Amino acid sequence: MPETQQIDFKLAVFVKKRRAWYLAVCPILDLAAQGSTPEKAIASLRSAVRGFVADCFERGVLDEVMKSAGFGPPKGGAAGRTERAGTRFVSVPLPLLRRAQRSSQAA
Repeated sequence: MPETQQIDFKLAVFVKKRRAWYLAVCPILDLAAQGSTPEKAIASLRSAVRGFVADCFERGVLDEVMKSAGFGPPKGGAAGRTERAGTRFVSVPLPLLRRAQRSSQAA
């Protein structure tokens, strides 16, 4: 039976007001989403990130996309990182279904 695991991305996001809407932007992934409140814009952005990651995974390009966005193992922590004023970090949980491994011996 498949078991569910979860990976959490913490992404830098900023929200700005655009007329009647709020726009949540994740610059590192070049994604944006809107909502009638800042919270709804962030919720829409979480959904967009989930869809983006799932699509990249299904197409077999997730590793390439994440590397080109600058993701990799941490080297010495986050010291020296500068963020745009108003940036907040948003957690994006990504549930994953782990399938049972196939037996290496064919029947």
